[in-house]
Amino acid sequence: MKSFHSKSLLLFFCSLFFLTKTFSQSTAEDSIAYASAIKNAKAIYHKALYPEEGLYTGPEYYGYPFRFQEGQPYYYKDQMDTGWIQYEGVLYENIGMRYDLIRDQLIVTQPKNNARICLINDRASRFHLFNTTFIYLKTDTAKAGISSGIYALLYEHNDNMLVKRNRKTITEELSLAEGILRFINDNNSFAIKKGNKYYPVSGKKDVLNVYADKKKQLQQYIRRNKLDFKHDKDNAFTKAVSWYDSL
Repeated sequence: MKSFHSKSLLLFFCSLFFLTKTFSQSTAEDSIAYASAIKNAKAIYHKALYPEEGLYTGPEYYGYPFRFQEGQPYYYKDQMDTGWIQYEGVLYENIGMRYDLIRDQLIVTQPKNNARICLINDRASRFHLFNTTFIYLKTDTAKAGISSGIYALLYEHNDNMLVKRNRKTITEELSLAEGILRFINDNNSFAIKKGNKYYPVSGKKDVLNVYADKKKQLQQYIRRNKLDFKHDKDNAFTKAVSWYDSL
């Protein structure tokens, strides 16, 4: 196996060396061809290693041994989605994934046997599923104001960023007729990154405090556009942050 991987790596780097030599004298109009050639070289590399063992080395995921009365534990819906993931610096595409928000586990499906594998969160710098990009933030909680972990990336431009911590919890009720009933509740939180610092925000007041230098203008924008920080937080926070960033 190691010999096979070594040969594949050698093939990949030789291809890159050849491409670099070929396009070293290229002009600007060759940039598209160069990018395409690099993409093809990477595709050959991934195909040679398929299924890539570097991604499928975690423990197996077994799900839940009980049913839920309401809700489901995964991001967006209880089914696998095909997306991409940047894992230990390597980009993997067309990967079957789901994200368990109760256990905070990213799960991939091994294509050989359909086994579900738990990835190590801090090795997944970015991944994309159900039309949402997630990032792993490693922070000093005392200084940053938020804990390390996986966050949905709602907005990013220069030093301004809006992230959402998607989590779910289980509550239990005892029924004489049915035994233990389990319900799933959303437990989400938001944070704005301004400069080098993260600010936890839960409503309009927090946003205005973060952007105190433009507080009056932002209040007018929020009122004019009827942003609802109670029932439509994703949209309200995103529009407020992007508006401030546009100034």
